[in-house]
Amino acid sequence: MYAALAVAFAAVSLWVAVGGRKNARAVAAKYRLGGLMLTVSAMLSASSCQDIFPGMVSCYDPVMPSEIDAHVWNTSGNNLSVGDTIAVVFRGINGSEAKYRLETKQTTVLQSGNIETKVQEDNSQLALIKLQQTSHKGEVFLFVYFAGEKTDEIMYFGNFNIK
Repeated sequence: MYAALAVAFAAVSLWVAVGGRKNARAVAAKYRLGGLMLTVSAMLSASSCQDIFPGMVSCYDPVMPSEIDAHVWNTSGNNLSVGDTIAVVFRGINGSEAKYRLETKQTTVLQSGNIETKVQEDNSQLALIKLQQTSHKGEVFLFVYFAGEKTDEIMYFGNFNIK
């Protein structure tokens, strides 16, 4: 079909050229055929991506949504003991430039530092934060942030309980 449209477009272009560009019917036919060719081309390229990305109208890879998640490693719930590890997963964000801070309700910093990440099979990044020795018991808050020149932008906030 596209080849037939291309031949018709070439014939109409020749008609416009021979007519000295003054024939309004020839110019209008050329515009209609050109628009039809663009439409058919867009439809063919969009439908060819259905096998790759079902339900999508583009062959471009979708942008991964930015997400940070934290949980206590190998347990359910938010209870921590000294020596437990908090797993922080970064998706769509470069976590290697992040920092963390573990604070009490009274904003006393129990632990802080740079986050060291490892790239996982799904291209997410995993960081493990091990709870160091502390005498504090009760609720603590985990802040994950990116240190900027002017401000520290908090990207994640979560609460845990130290037993």
